[in-house]
Order: sequence, then structure tokens, then C-alpha cells
Amino acid sequence: MVCINRKGKELYRFSSNVSEPISSIQAFADKVWLANEFIFGTFVSKKRTSFFMSPDQILDSDLLVCGEDRCIVCLACKDGFLRFLEGNRVVAEHPLPNAPPCFVTSFRMQPEHIYVGFQDGRVAKFCFHLNEQEEERGGG
Repeated sequence: MVCINRKGKELYRFSSNVSEPISSIQAFADKVWLANEFIFGTFVSKKRTSFFMSPDQILDSDLLVCGEDRCIVCLACKDGFLRFLEGNRVVAEHPLPNAPPCFVTSFRMQPEHIYVGFQDGRVAKFCFHLNEQEEERGGG
């Protein structure tokens, strides 16, 4: 993986030892989050700091909250769960009616909302509360 700035200058490069294709990538400062088919990893300053093996295929991922001391990532998995990770630990899981191929968060504007799209064209909004490490289903 190569990190470049807006002008195209290479800042640094590193490689992970994971052979699965990368399905999603998030970056913030010197932190990088990589979602592969079943593996989710966090890198800080080019060193792996956490590793999570999902029980089922990861379809999508997004960064929900990132601060100096706390980063929460949400994974949409093929088994129909939204999984919330802090490092390599699952802090919450939320079952869905079926596997969501995609979702989007609004953590910059409304950090407690996740909009999930389903294959049949339905879209659902879920509300969650990370401070209490639990989530509840909102309107849909």
C-alpha cells in the first residue's frame, strides 16, 4: 500500500501479510483500517495494531468514531449482522433481516445513525449509542 499526498508525492509505503483482496479502506492521520474478505485489521504508523477474524464475509465497513483514545468501526457481514469493533474486540452486534450489501454512516453530522441498503431496494435507518455500547433499531 502506498500513501500519497494531494500533489502525488509518495509519503510512505508498506505491505500487509494478508493475501485476501482489500474490499474497504479507511485512513485517518497515521491510522489505516483495512477490510478484507474475512479479516479486518488496523495499522498505526505502518505497524499492525489489531486483527479481527470475522465469522462471516465482510461486505462493507466504515469508520464511525475516531478520536485520540477511541476508534469504532462498523462491519456489515454476510451473516446479517452489523458488528461494532474497537480494536480487535466486538463491542456490539446488531442483527439485520438479511445481509446488507452496503451501508453509510453519518458520523460527522449525526454520529448515532447508520443507513443500511438491502438487495430488495429497502433502506433502513438504525440508531445506536456507543457510549453505552449498545444499539437499538430506529425507524426504518
